[in-house]
Amino acid sequence: MEDALRDCYETTKWDVLLCPHSEDTEELTHCLMDYLNFCTDVVAPAKTVCCYPNNKPWVMQEVKAVLNRKKAAFRSRDKEKSHRQILQLKSLLCVSIKMKLFKLLDVEEFSISGCFAEA
Repeated sequence: MEDALRDCYETTKWDVLLCPHSEDTEELTHCLMDYLNFCTDVVAPAKTVCCYPNNKPWVMQEVKAVLNRKKAAFRSRDKEKSHRQILQLKSLLCVSIKMKLFKLLDVEEFSISGCFAEA
């Protein structure tokens, strides 16, 4: 992404972009910021994330897949398969919750240390 952004800036004809605003620094700043934001929007990839309100934060795609397999095994009345899915779900939930907890702790420690550094 950095290379694409650098290419975008290198191919820009800055004199054509900034000459009409050479006397008014506020318009010059506004024009420059708009162009920089435009380049960033064109180069940066956009990602859409779906978040369903009924899911807990640690319920990831893998957990949902195991839950669906567990439900299917329960509906088919296959006790052995259902039991295996329950065990797999328990271990996957344990890992998923720990991963989410570590992410939260890292973020909180960072923000807390930032607050103390400023005070």
